[in-house]
Order: sequence, then C-alpha cells, then structure tokens
Amino acid sequence: MLSNAPNGIGGGRSCVRQIALTLSVWASASSAAHAQVAFNCRSDIAVPALDSLVYAADIEWRPGAAGGHVGGTALWWEGGGLWHDGPLEEQKLYKEVRTGEHSYRFATEPGSYELTLRLVELFANGPEHWLVEIGVDGQPLVAGPDLHGEVGKLRSFDLRRGVGAGDSILEVSLAPSSDSLALAAIALRPLATPPPPRPPVVQPRVEPTYGGALVRWKQPAPEHLDGYLVTVEDAWGDTLSRQTTHRAHVVVDADPDHTYRVLPVDSMGRPGAEVSGAGVAAKPLDDSDLRLMELLVAEPDLRAMERALRARLRVPAELIAEGVPRLGTLNFRGGSSLVAPKK
Repeated sequence: MLSNAPNGIGGGRSCVRQIALTLSVWASASSAAHAQVAFNCRSDIAVPALDSLVYAADIEWRPGAAGGHVGGTALWWEGGGLWHDGPLEEQKLYKEVRTGEHSYRFATEPGSYELTLRLVELFANGPEHWLVEIGVDGQPLVAGPDLHGEVGKLRSFDLRRGVGAGDSILEVSLAPSSDSLALAAIALRPLATPPPPRPPVVQPRVEPTYGGALVRWKQPAPEHLDGYLVTVEDAWGDTLSRQTTHRAHVVVDADPDHTYRVLPVDSMGRPGAEVSGAGVAAKPLDDSDLRLMELLVAEPDLRAMERALRARLRVPAELIAEGVPRLGTLNFRGGSSLVAPKK
C-alpha cells in the first residue's frame, strides 16, 4: 500500500511528441484582454469540466473577441459521437473535434498564462506512428508528444503548460502530422500567482503482476495537472528508474526491497505531494491458471492492420499454444474496433 510522504523528488519532464504546435504573440491590437477563455472545439455547446473550467461553444476568431479558431477541419459523429474512454462528466467534450492545420487566437495582456490542450488520437495507429511538435514563439515547448504512446487510442491527452504573453494577441497553432490527431478542447487562463502545489494522489496501490509491479492510483480534480512523476528506489535509497506519465498507472520493475514514489506534476513543472509504497515480488509468468498462447504477426502486417481500421484484411500469422507452433491466416476486421472498442 502506498502512503503519504513529504514532497520529495523533482525534475524529470517527459518528452511528449509531434503536432508542430507554435505559440506566437501577434503585434496587432486588441480591445481588451480576457480573464480566462476555453473552447469546446467545433461544438456549439458549453461543457463544465473537472479541471474547474467551462469550455464554451466554439467560435471563429474576429478582432475584438476574447478568442476563437482560425481554419481547421471539423469532425463529428452522428448519434452518440466519438467514443471516449474518460470521465462521463466530460463526454460532451469529445462529441466533436477539430483537426488539420488550424490555430486559436486569444486576447491577452502581457503576463503568465496556463495553456490547456485536450488532444485525442482517433485511430489505433500504435505508438510512435503520428508525431507532434509543440513550441512557443517558434521555440519548442515540449519535444514530440506521442498521443498513442502516452495514453492510447481515444483517451484524452491533457497537456497543461505555463506560457508567457508579451502582447495583445496570443496564437496557438496546430499542424498535425495526420488527421488522426485532433483537438477536443483548448483553454488559456492567467496565472497571476503560482497555484498551490498539487495534492497527493488518492487510493494508491502497489500490486504484483506478471513480470513486474503494477503501481496505480486515482487523482483528485485535475486542475493544473500535467502528469505524474514515478520513481523506483532500491533498498539504499538510490534511484533505479524515473519516468513521467499521463496515465494513472505504470508497470515497473518488481522487488520486495524496492520503494515506489508517485508525485503529481503541475503545469509549471513542479512536483506536488508525494505518496510512497513498499516493493513487491513479480508474479512468475508460469504461475497463471490461464492457458498461455502467443500470436505472432509480422511488423509490416501489424502496421497495415492499424492503417486499415475500416477494412477487412487477411494476414499470415503463427499461433504458439503450449509450445506447439501452428501457421495460419489471421482474419482482421477493423470496423468492429471502431463500433465496440476494447480496453
């Protein structure tokens, strides 16, 4: 079981992957800056979210407005809309999204702000397939967010970062490497003073799993949250590994002498209150009552299936059950994964 502890480990920022997202300050004048502006991209309804923001109906940018979009392609789904693996309270943020090259402009005054981007990968193309670069005023903000690698398919990748405005208009530009990457919501709010450090995560647990230790937790309201820092220490307190994640769980090396530490990280890159837990031994792979089978598919065929989610494909495969290999053909029906996605 994990327990609360004083603030501990800092540093460690995750390199997150490629949209060419650029923030630039425009020299044009604006009538007034606005306290906080948030948009439910492409949608005509407002949605209150768990991060204490109300994402308003999307509007097109015009001079004198608090904010608005410029360009882009609107995507929406008849009926229930895009299926999204996230809190029920926020489902309406993902009924419609905006993709393609586009930007959002915000009326600002010089100062510090927190930028929130709720990004989603629409099709399961696998990690390191569609890449994104994010920058501020032409300078990198983070290096290469990999949405699928960070959170998987159809889960919101919530990126919150502190940015600076130097003039009356701030522009956030997105250029995805694929229309598979979409923006569901965006917000900009001023940070006149730094927010308090994040509270500790709740309901933390360390459990043995096959080949490692599963560390998982739940997070209170995600206001100002930009991921988690997870470290593994040995019996002498030396750091064995350190990683950042936007998921509320990780699988790490297992050992009864290890200590696991989890700290939430805010948009300013500051670690919050820590929880820690004692190590566990991994479950041996042969200790399962389930029958172990392996299905082997060549890498080019896997990528072909991922790129053909609405089609049916047949690819060669090898099934190994109880050590006996069998050659055959795998019938892939990608349309079913869009209608009834599986965790």
